[in-house]
Amino acid sequence: MTVTSEDQQATGDELPPVPAAPAGPPRTSVPAPPASAEHGARPVPVSNAAAPFTVVSPPEPDRLHPVEAREPVVPLPDDHRRVLDLARRPLRRGAIVPVVGWEGGVGRTTITRALAAAFQRTRGEDPVIVDAVPMWGALTAAADHPAEYCVTDLATMPWPIPSMVMSRLLTTVDGLPTLTGAAPARGVLSDPRTLLTAVDRMAKLARLTFVDTVADIAGSPTRDLVRNPSAAVVWVASATRAGLWGVAEALTYYRAVGAPQVAQRSVVAIVGSRRHWPGDAAAAEAQLTGLGVETVRVAHSAKPLCDAKCRSAVERLLAAVVLRSS
Repeated sequence: MTVTSEDQQATGDELPPVPAAPAGPPRTSVPAPPASAEHGARPVPVSNAAAPFTVVSPPEPDRLHPVEAREPVVPLPDDHRRVLDLARRPLRRGAIVPVVGWEGGVGRTTITRALAAAFQRTRGEDPVIVDAVPMWGALTAAADHPAEYCVTDLATMPWPIPSMVMSRLLTTVDGLPTLTGAAPARGVLSDPRTLLTAVDRMAKLARLTFVDTVADIAGSPTRDLVRNPSAAVVWVASATRAGLWGVAEALTYYRAVGAPQVAQRSVVAIVGSRRHWPGDAAAAEAQLTGLGVETVRVAHSAKPLCDAKCRSAVERLLAAVVLRSS
């Protein structure tokens, strides 16, 4: 039953007064962002999270050129000095190198970090690393500082990217510019289309982009990255027959779905075991070499990023990548 004001006057009843709200601390006014900050992303307010990187300008004039057939890639020489000379060869603008692996804990992310560090050490310029693992990749967890932007932000920003965002776009991993994945606290999904858009945009800005991703064809951007005819693919596998046969099966699959030159564009980083090199792994490695795939043995180490015996193998792996990205 609703009591109106006329009923209240007729009965003489009065409504109890509303108590006053208790006085609290004054609210601080949040200043509104300037109009130029409308870049479509939601930055995380952290300090010292940005990593400067050199934006590679397009050539002038930027015209279309006819597609030319690639020359066959020759095997790497045994002389380490010649290998370093090959690693310093000129690169085309916007080269993409997906680092793919499906065995957990074999060292895919470690190989990605080691390749980027070798590129910086050998050539004197910074590459960019993109964490394209759909769910909280190891690169994101290893960032030197919390990331202000992630792959989802880069994919949703207007193009070209505003200059105020460009200087704060990347964070660092081991001092290398890195575009991290979306943290679970952000509540955003890194679907394959978003990851591909972020990788494509990053490649338009950097000289060389390493993409750390998993070999899940249905739930990651691996399929489109491997099928890209201009991408040099690094497969990371353990020194076992099962691991190397998995690479051979993947190459057979991609040739069947429209990537006939995937073997010539592929390099396999074979991570050794703690003991001697297995004989069945050597036989599987010979089969991959017969398909035209460059294989590089990386010795097992407790600290591969700072171990001197892994350095020459990673530089050899980098030379194979540069040859396929020139």
